[in-house]
Amino acid sequence: MEERMVNQFYGALLHDIGKAVQRAENVRKKHQIVGADLLEKFDANREITRSLRYHHSDYMSSSLPKDSLSYITYIADNIASGTDRRSENDEKGWKWNSKTPLQDIFNRFGNEPSKRYIAPSELRPNVVDKILPSKVMHDYTPGEYSRGVSYFEEGLSAIEFTEEYAPSVLNLVEATMSFMPSSTNMLEVADISLYDHMKLTAAYACSILQYAEEKGIADYEKTFKNGANSFYKKQSFMLIGFRLEGVQDFIYTITSKGAHKQLRSRAFYVEMMSQWFVDSFLKKSGLTRANVLYSDTEHGYIIVGNTNDNRNIIVEAQKEFNEFLLENFGVKLYMAVGTAGFSASQVMMENSSDEYTNIFREIDFILDKNSKNRYQASEILKLNKAGKKDGRECAVCHSTGKVKS
Repeated sequence: MEERMVNQFYGALLHDIGKAVQRAENVRKKHQIVGADLLEKFDANREITRSLRYHHSDYMSSSLPKDSLSYITYIADNIASGTDRRSENDEKGWKWNSKTPLQDIFNRFGNEPSKRYIAPSELRPNVVDKILPSKVMHDYTPGEYSRGVSYFEEGLSAIEFTEEYAPSVLNLVEATMSFMPSSTNMLEVADISLYDHMKLTAAYACSILQYAEEKGIADYEKTFKNGANSFYKKQSFMLIGFRLEGVQDFIYTITSKGAHKQLRSRAFYVEMMSQWFVDSFLKKSGLTRANVLYSDTEHGYIIVGNTNDNRNIIVEAQKEFNEFLLENFGVKLYMAVGTAGFSASQVMMENSSDEYTNIFREIDFILDKNSKNRYQASEILKLNKAGKKDGRECAVCHSTGKVKS
């Protein structure tokens, strides 16, 4: 990762940590100031702390450089807020309750919406039972926030704001702020965690920086602050969807003795291959796991900048990975990839649900098309001529090669 991308990642990911401190200490300072003051204690560089201190337009300093990353964090925060916040009702105004707990994200699904809540806690081995939603509502007290902030500060004291520590800081924020609500506005649905909001902001911010660099945008103030409404309409983002096909047959088609012992190892192996594909792409594109919207063994989605570099990287990553699969597993496994460009206006709350779902429909269409046209003529000829390799057939996976007795 380039230095500016590293600074953008940390500044955007940590931009709202002041909210947790604010609720823990009941301070009346703006959360931007509280967060920046906290981070400065841990030797974060000025470019990072600026993103915390100046990510709201009303409090931006007139002395900020035109290419300050704060402007990107500002617009990324707006986009993320427009993506993950929804009004509870049509009332106007602001009513805050800092003790509001996180609501279950599935409350609004089904014919009869439920009312379930997540108990205040952190992601720790000894509180696993608390992560399950309950109908009992527990206030998120200042003491509960203080405990989470304390764990967060303890973790920060052991890191440096470099590329190497990016995964650790992302995990630290997830562990301490996954159950803190992003918004405590009583007129909004409090079912998005502070961690999810900050992670999504980082994903948008790093994608915008990629887009800006390819387009040669130098005046961030003009483009992302003064010209925000215009930027929202540009297809500056790209959603990458991937689907590893053949997984179920690969895992469960085992005819040898002791097959049950092989199921977990096969499932784990496929999971590792899938995550390796994701990490390889992220490394080549100079991004982090913050840009992964969702990922499991068989499929996932990644938000990136809508750039030619990213399009070329994902094509090459797919090609290399499928060559590996073809060489080792024949036609049993295949990685299909689809991409769709989108604008901020398509995912923010002012849009229609059709605009949002159309992005995923476009990707699904490309994935299906990609799956039906898996191999080039040269690859098909290679498969037809391959025959049986040297060595005997493996009794577990039925591949051939130098299998030891």
